[in-house]
Amino acid sequence: MSERPIFLGHRTSDKKHFRHPLASSPSRTSLLHSRPPDRLQLVPSRDHQQQVGADRPSSPSPPPATCSSGMVVVHGQRAEDSFGGFFSFDEDAASEDMSLDGLDEELEEHKDYDVLISILANGEKQRDIATLVEGNLGHAEQDLIQDYVEDSDNLVLLHDQIHDCDIILSQIGSLLTGFQVHIGSINSELRSLQERSLDISVRLKNRKLVETKLAKFVEEIVAPPSLVTVIIDGEVSDYLTELFFSMRKPGTNIQILQQNMHGSKVYTDVRATYADTMNKVLSAHFQVYIEALEKLKLDIGVSSDLTGYDTNIIDLISRGREHLRNHRFMFSLGERASILKEIDRPGLVPHISEVNPVKYPYEVIFRSIQKLLMDTASSEYLFIKAFFGEESLFYQVFQGPFKVINGHLDHTLRNYHDAVLIYLWPRFKTVFDMYLQSLYRCDTKLLWVDGSHPHHIVRCYVEFTASLIQLNAECGDGQLDMNLERLRLAVDNLLGRLAENFANPKTQHLFLLNNYDMTISVLKEAGDEANKLQSYFEEKLESNMISFADELLMEHFKDLIKFVRSPEDLILYTECPSIADVEPIVKNFAVTWKTALELMHNEVVTSCSNLLAGMEILKAAMVQLLNDYNRLSECVKIIPGGSTLNRNLVSITSISYEMRKYSITL
Repeated sequence: MSERPIFLGHRTSDKKHFRHPLASSPSRTSLLHSRPPDRLQLVPSRDHQQQVGADRPSSPSPPPATCSSGMVVVHGQRAEDSFGGFFSFDEDAASEDMSLDGLDEELEEHKDYDVLISILANGEKQRDIATLVEGNLGHAEQDLIQDYVEDSDNLVLLHDQIHDCDIILSQIGSLLTGFQVHIGSINSELRSLQERSLDISVRLKNRKLVETKLAKFVEEIVAPPSLVTVIIDGEVSDYLTELFFSMRKPGTNIQILQQNMHGSKVYTDVRATYADTMNKVLSAHFQVYIEALEKLKLDIGVSSDLTGYDTNIIDLISRGREHLRNHRFMFSLGERASILKEIDRPGLVPHISEVNPVKYPYEVIFRSIQKLLMDTASSEYLFIKAFFGEESLFYQVFQGPFKVINGHLDHTLRNYHDAVLIYLWPRFKTVFDMYLQSLYRCDTKLLWVDGSHPHHIVRCYVEFTASLIQLNAECGDGQLDMNLERLRLAVDNLLGRLAENFANPKTQHLFLLNNYDMTISVLKEAGDEANKLQSYFEEKLESNMISFADELLMEHFKDLIKFVRSPEDLILYTECPSIADVEPIVKNFAVTWKTALELMHNEVVTSCSNLLAGMEILKAAMVQLLNDYNRLSECVKIIPGGSTLNRNLVSITSISYEMRKYSITL
């Protein structure tokens, strides 16, 4: 806040001096022409002016006179006339150059000050007020000087302390400067040490690399201690003694001795004998190994295991000549996909595996045979290369083992009918077309089972499809995707034909619901690659769920559904239905609705193979029933005289409460 002007004789709250009420006024500043207050002088008395005027030459326009308190004396005008006799100036103290415009406004603004009121009331003169102010200022000045004298010792002491602090701070600054220089030198030393460390590290790395290569070379050229001991301390045989003695004879042909010693003919015989012996030995070993692994094989599928065939009929026909097979893994990939990620695992050991009655799919047996072949071939190749120095000998040695393994693979792949692991596309295409033909040509009357549970052919289809989708995830074969689409169309056609064997539409929709739900649950296990096919079956599931819910409601609430879902909308009726049309429906619903809900609940629980899917079906049916009954209630309200049926109407709250009980049970 700006400081408010104070009148003469009024002491401020924070300073020991008096101010004139016009000292800070803008109009007063204009009157003073911005002259500093120290140049203001008190107006002399009339007698003094006359005495001085006699000695001083007269001037045409005397300057305005001011008092020490800042009041300007105006020539030619008495202040008593302007201020009502408040100020008493001398008659000569007037100025024609100054104007007192705005003084009335300032006096009006400060009229509430006690000092001004006292002066106006008592009629005191300005000179008396100025004398009083000067006296007060003198006393205040003396008090200030005395206070300063009393505090002079403390000020001197403070000055000395500040000087001492300056000295101490300069010493600390010198120490910090020296410390900074020392840190800079340490930083330089650290950089040099870092460079030396990097240099030493590079040299050490190079020396270790050289040491590794030299160590291997030294191990190859240095004779082992045992050989040195034999050469130095061992006895020399007579055969070597004779050789040295024969070379000392004059005229001895050293070349003939060398040819006799090397024996190229003997080398050829040894080489041929080794190749023949190892060929027979390895062939026999591989033959025994393959026969032992054949006993551990798990038979999964044969040529008659097609999608559209009834496995029960085939088992009855072929039970006498075929051993028991595991149909569970016939169309599903199972754990066989993990074999591709475990290529480096050790092969099967027959005599250890025979103790454990576990059977293995052919993929495990195939990997074990190939693992043994690679290990044996690598070891034999290194020996032949080091001892004989001829790579062609390797193929002579393994001619027999290759023949045994190829014969086994030809026989196995020719009779192997698991379509998941047929890698040759033409053969796979042939078997795939056989699957499609079996689905289109199968007799639905023979395959039909009087029940709404998922059909075994649909399970075979979805497991087979999920396996192919998993194997095709990284390859992205478009031709396989096209064939899977053909297979899906064939299965849709088969499901439609199987559903037609049921007597009523409700059972048909329930049969399709269970099959679609089972298909979705299997495809979820196949991962994200099966999302597209899964979305298709989810749409089919949703459409059949709505149809099944409608059939279920039509069975238990036939009159209500027919009335509410009539061809004409209830709101657009030209003629409102009568009470006679609505009353039987309302009364029948009030009597049978709880029993009907219980029957619906029991039917869904016993008919649906998946309780979660059954809960969704029952929920959809109950929501639709609630909407239809709400429409019936609205219709009753618009019928003339419909209020008579209010006592028979069941509240929506009661129906919702009963429905929630069944939802909690599921």
